Amino acid sequence: MAQNVITALEEYGCDTQTALERFLGKEELYLKFIRKFLDDKSFENLRSFIEVADYENALKSVHTLKGVSGNLGFSALYDVASDMVTKFRAGQDRDSVAEFGKLERIYTDIYSIIQKNI
Repeated sequence: MAQNVITALEEYGCDTQTALERFLGKEELYLKFIRKFLDDKSFENLRSFIEVADYENALKSVHTLKGVSGNLGFSALYDVASDMVTKFRAGQDRDSVAEFGKLERIYTDIYSIIQKNI
C-alpha cells in the first residue's frame, strides 16, 4: 500500500525520491507526513481568505502550503504556491488570486491520489 501512493505521486510528477531523502530514507515517516497532508487546513484557509479578500492571511496560508508541498516533494503545487507568495509579497494581490484556480487543480489531484492510494 505504501509504495502505491509513492508510485502514484511519482507518476503525477512529484519528486518523491528527493522528499524521501529529506526524511532520511525513512519511508514510514514520509508516509506519516503524506497522511497528515490530508488533514492540513492551509488550502481551505487560503480559499476562505481569498473569498473575503484578506490577502495578509491568504499570504500566510499559501506560504504554509508552499512549505508543506516543498517538503513532501509535491513540485507542481510548490511551484504555484511559491509564485503566489511572490506575487502577494509584491502587492500583486489580483495576480496572485488569479493563480488560485491552477493551485486548486493541482491540490485536488494530489489530494485524490493520496486518498485513493494510502
